[in-house]
Amino acid sequence: MFNLPYLFTSVDAFYAAMEDESITEPIFSSTEEAGFSVVTWLDLGTRNFYTVSKAIEKPEDLRGLKIRVQQSATNVEMMKRLGGSATPMGFGDVYTALQSNIIDGAENSEIVLTANGHGEVCKYFSYDMHQITPDSVIVSNKFLENLPEEDKETFEKGFALINQVERENWDVSVAEAKEKAETEQKVQFIHPDTKPFQELCYPIHEEYLESNPDKQAIYDKIQEFNKKYASENE
Repeated sequence: MFNLPYLFTSVDAFYAAMEDESITEPIFSSTEEAGFSVVTWLDLGTRNFYTVSKAIEKPEDLRGLKIRVQQSATNVEMMKRLGGSATPMGFGDVYTALQSNIIDGAENSEIVLTANGHGEVCKYFSYDMHQITPDSVIVSNKFLENLPEEDKETFEKGFALINQVERENWDVSVAEAKEKAETEQKVQFIHPDTKPFQELCYPIHEEYLESNPDKQAIYDKIQEFNKKYASENE
């Protein structure tokens, strides 16, 4: 579910939803049968399109462009809906593919843009914000169950601290990455109207819910946060 494009329509809505255990607990505990659980989440920022030679200001600008996406059926469908050509590939191959014009762009955060040198090739970063996805810290259930009680308490505090420290420092890292992109890599940052992108992607939500009706309640709660924070940000 977290991979759906525009599941969250703002960062504020994302934070609020991730702090609501009625949303996160069913998802985080869904892997228990496989022997591990999610113990906390990390902020990965927003995923956005960045391209070599053409700014993305509206969905039509993606037509004819080959964009690297994660090797995920949802991401491939997203690009199809937006009019671009999805090119799934391993992350390690992206820089060379951009440099050799095998692809016209990729999608990720500001930190990925700069830390991996993609800003040396891609000169346009468009804040379409098509995905806001958490990263997860996972731990073996067997390991946790065998801990003495006092150690379990220590680990629980540690998991909470991981979340707190990472979130406090994420925005700082993003600001540093953006400054580097603008001053050293000469990347232009663009802020398009995201609504046309959202409208094209919402049919993916409908298809997902038809296949996963048990997730409807969680999805509806997330939409409540989207509505709440949309009105607060207007």
